[in-house]
Amino acid sequence: MRGPSIANPKRPAGGYGLVIEHSIPSIILTRELIERAHDLTPESLIDLLSTRLTAAVITREENKLLDKVGLQARMPDGADPTDPWARYRAAGLHPDEFKAVG
Repeated sequence: MRGPSIANPKRPAGGYGLVIEHSIPSIILTRELIERAHDLTPESLIDLLSTRLTAAVITREENKLLDKVGLQARMPDGADPTDPWARYRAAGLHPDEFKAVG
């Protein structure tokens, strides 16, 4: 287990129990970038990354829920592939109750 870091000497051993989680799994975004590479312009790439490269800070327990329902690295069947909150709702989480960071 890691101890406190120089940048945060008061961080408890094992961290705070939080996970920074890609809202749309990175494997899905990577696949889309590869499939669309031939027609992406700099502007469309920026747009794609701006709308799909999002993250949520969730607890380890919430992250385990995603894994339990098989959504750690995929979107739910029939979900809008651009909806960054679909996996969380399918796992029984309530993204409308999430707070913005920053």
